[in-house]
Amino acid sequence: MIIFLGRELSGRFVIPSGILTTKPSIIERVAREIPEVGIITTKSVGVEPEAGYREPILAEDSPLNFVNAVGLRSPGMVAMKEELRSLRNRLDEDGILNNRFLLVSIFGKTEDEFRELVRYLADVADGFELNLSCPHSKPGYGASIGSHPDTTFSFTKAAVEASLEGGREGMGGGERIERSGNRWKNSLGTIPIFVKLTPNVQDIGVIAKAAIKAGATGITAINTVGPIEFRDPVTGEPVLTHVTGGKSGRWIREIGSACVKRIREVVGPGVPVIGMGGIASVADVLEYDNADLFGVGSALAGLDLTEIGTYFRQLEIDLRGGSNTAARKLKSKRFMEYERYRIREIREMDNDLRVFVLDGSLDFMPGQFVFLWLPGKGEKPFSPAQTDPLTIAIRKRGIFTSELFSLEPGDSIMVRGPYGRGFEPDAWNNVIILSGGTGSGVALRLAEQANELGKEVKIFQGCVNEKQVLFEKEFRKLGRFVVGIDRDEPGEVLKSLEFYLERDGVPDDTVLFTIGPEILMKQGMKLGSRYVPDCDSFASVERETLCGVGLCGACEVNGYRTCVRGTVFSRAQMQEMDKGGFLE
Repeated sequence: MIIFLGRELSGRFVIPSGILTTKPSIIERVAREIPEVGIITTKSVGVEPEAGYREPILAEDSPLNFVNAVGLRSPGMVAMKEELRSLRNRLDEDGILNNRFLLVSIFGKTEDEFRELVRYLADVADGFELNLSCPHSKPGYGASIGSHPDTTFSFTKAAVEASLEGGREGMGGGERIERSGNRWKNSLGTIPIFVKLTPNVQDIGVIAKAAIKAGATGITAINTVGPIEFRDPVTGEPVLTHVTGGKSGRWIREIGSACVKRIREVVGPGVPVIGMGGIASVADVLEYDNADLFGVGSALAGLDLTEIGTYFRQLEIDLRGGSNTAARKLKSKRFMEYERYRIREIREMDNDLRVFVLDGSLDFMPGQFVFLWLPGKGEKPFSPAQTDPLTIAIRKRGIFTSELFSLEPGDSIMVRGPYGRGFEPDAWNNVIILSGGTGSGVALRLAEQANELGKEVKIFQGCVNEKQVLFEKEFRKLGRFVVGIDRDEPGEVLKSLEFYLERDGVPDDTVLFTIGPEILMKQGMKLGSRYVPDCDSFASVERETLCGVGLCGACEVNGYRTCVRGTVFSRAQMQEMDKGGFLE
């Protein structure tokens, strides 16, 4: 155990704001499963919801060296409070937060906004981290405040004073905020306030001194370095839609450790300092010996939570025993390398549906996905259908897909990936595939793979009209193919599948794969549990996916990030993840 603010903390490591624990379900899993992480920081939250910047929000220079510009994406304080209240109730009930610290990161443009955030969120936070350091936020936020000692002092003072004032929901003005439960307090008996500082100043010590003078409990250092512009080596174009962003990862380690050393010189030995910036190995932790606790963020790219837990356990073992092996458990390859493809053919299926055939190949498993990037226009993830030539079915839905639909044969597209984990049909002899929408592209690759392995394949595809039928010729070569057209009412393909299951029955070694709209997959898995109870069903679950390498946490489903753990989940896994909710 580590002593922090006079109490025992389960571990010395910290998850920084904006990395991994951006959703309550991920926070809960980390709190329950990784005790070496004693402090979990939320995504920065403001008073009102913020959409953030459009993708790409992350670029990679070299392995585990990133540039990001997320844009203070936030659900707003009202939604955040509801999410954290439910989370706290579950964790408090099990005593998990007795020795874990939930640090709520907040941002604002005015002192009054910081006051309002502290008052409103006080009963769901163990402490607050003031984001006065984001280098790519809108003018008036982040580093615009924290680059000057005077504004750092006044904004910190406003937050500290708010922790002594009345808030909302029945707390009277001028009274101390009272919080139920076994909550953490600083030396003044109030809510701990940490200030996250920017390295992008002449003397970070002057800024730290101002924050502590204003009443801050401690310091977090550092935020990302920048802003800088990162250009793709293939196209020469800026990767980030925002153009500039902040550097994170091992290439800022020396800057981070030097900043922490300077902060310690100024604030003295009694002030808690959370050090971060490029920490990946025990040697890095030792380099930050002027810090009390250690944040690890970018190094976690590409790892699922089981791997992250193993990494932190080994990192603690290294520190206690003098070994240096934890870094071997990190990914050593570059994740976000783009390759240029040209469009060979565009098949117009319907007004909102086209199939893009590119002029090269890409090896991938069914259920994995790639990102398509148009420099200056943005990027989005898509599930490819065929490996050679690389073929992708795309539905027109928004700004980026409209840009794709404006392209013509001969135009170029940048591709990165594949990401995620795919379907593996080799364990069963009989394969049933239920698909709909552009999920039929995944179904095609799955059917091809199953056919190559000598499996018996049956494909059921649901569509809203005849024009939307995808890859019919290809499917008919691979196995029995049934199309359900929803002319009068939805669910025709489900009726066809149920008719087949009831009439023909299924052998014991049968598996059902469901791919497409979530409502279709839910109903398909219900049928699977009824007619193939001794076999398994799998679903390809998709969520909003921003980075693809597990850092932003946006694609989570019940604590699992689909970009590193998914997109494929078994029926049993879905039941475990949401206590059966996926099948309700």
